[in-house]
Amino acid sequence: MIVISDTNIISSFAAAEALPLLLDALHVDHLVIPSAVYDELQAGIAAKVAYLEPISHWIDSKILRVAPLTAEQLERAETLPQSFGAGERQGIILTDDLRGTLLTNEKRVVNYCTRNHLLCLNLSQLLRLLWKEKVATPDQVRTFMRRMTEAEGIIFKDDDQLFAS
Repeated sequence: MIVISDTNIISSFAAAEALPLLLDALHVDHLVIPSAVYDELQAGIAAKVAYLEPISHWIDSKILRVAPLTAEQLERAETLPQSFGAGERQGIILTDDLRGTLLTNEKRVVNYCTRNHLLCLNLSQLLRLLWKEKVATPDQVRTFMRRMTEAEGIIFKDDDQLFAS
């Protein structure tokens, strides 16, 4: 399985100190990130966002693998809704071309993927997957959620559904 990630998922799991567990839950040894996502993460690191510091190590150790797009792919990315960020547009193109799964927490992108029959998972689905795959306990997942809320201001509205059997 090829898994492509948007910036927001990498950032959230970095804030939670849980990216390696996400890989375990997805049964993959790395995530693919488009070059625009790499650029966005580098901007966060340059801005001294402390919880993003491990990202450089994850790139060096190939846990995150940067996939530059071809000129043709970049052109196609520009035809996608301009309300999507560059990383989101590039992620959609890679997901389509590689027949992968896109990780994003942007609702408009999830809706686009659903309408266009592209596989995608959002943050709540990924958190649920952590405990369903027995990679983390529900209490650990709650700790990850708390860290995400503290670091990024994420508000989880579907806690009950997330932990429903």
